[in-house]
Amino acid sequence: MKRLKTFYIMLMLFLSFVLLKNSSQAETLNADVVVIGSGASGLTAALTAAEGGAQVIIFEKRGVPGGTTNFAEGIFAAESKYQRAKNIAITKNKAFIIILLLAAIIMAESVWALNMVKNKKYPKTASQNSAVNNNSSLFKNNPKPENGPKLAIVKQDRENLFVGSDAIAQLVLKPETGPVQALDAIIRYDPNKLQAYQINPLVNIDGVEFPLMDIDKEKGEIKISMVLFNEPIDQETKIADIYFNVLDSGTAKIWFDFDYGKTTDSNVVLSKDINDSLIEVENLQLNIQ
Repeated sequence: MKRLKTFYIMLMLFLSFVLLKNSSQAETLNADVVVIGSGASGLTAALTAAEGGAQVIIFEKRGVPGGTTNFAEGIFAAESKYQRAKNIAITKNKAFIIILLLAAIIMAESVWALNMVKNKKYPKTASQNSAVNNNSSLFKNNPKPENGPKLAIVKQDRENLFVGSDAIAQLVLKPETGPVQALDAIIRYDPNKLQAYQINPLVNIDGVEFPLMDIDKEKGEIKISMVLFNEPIDQETKIADIYFNVLDSGTAKIWFDFDYGKTTDSNVVLSKDINDSLIEVENLQLNIQ
């Protein structure tokens, strides 16, 4: 009976959405609850309120309801028979940590959005909105701590570099204030001066979940990411060697995409905290003869 009632409510919500969407007449609507967005959270909130007897209205900017649920597929069920059938060994605890780590950036953006609404400071143009989004963070109003995790790029080969030779740069993690659970390094270089062609990990990949080591030669961008479930890093550690072809003479820089307080660049997550805790980076400059 409850399933039938739930189906009926969802059907009424959907039909109401379609009728209002196709209506060209302005009208005044009264409701106990107004839900903005018809994604998974919005529909759940609307359904719960409707089951409790409330009159509900859902606003959706897209042409169809559902939000990102329209793009969802597959089954996510930790420690389930579906995982066992595919020999996937992610436990509920690991899945929970993964979600927390991946949600850190989303949470930071949500805190920024709530603060913006609370303080009534809305961007007036698209460019202002983009600038605010690119720099939003949980740290926005917090002073930069004196100590914290650091990432460094250091030179590992010969002193003198020549056009046509190879250069090796090394990614180093300096935890400083506690064990590191995850890191995400975005490294950039000038593809007219250098060209990265290989990444050799220096940590035990068997103890790393979701390792990512990727080179985008056109952009001059390197991404090195990993989640360290079993063996968090608690001391200065060499993460990877990056091999470059030297293409042109002069000064060549290798630097991190990093701005303290920004959530979409290089970041480090401590075991004791799911927030981005990276406070400083050390970039590298090469002199090529």
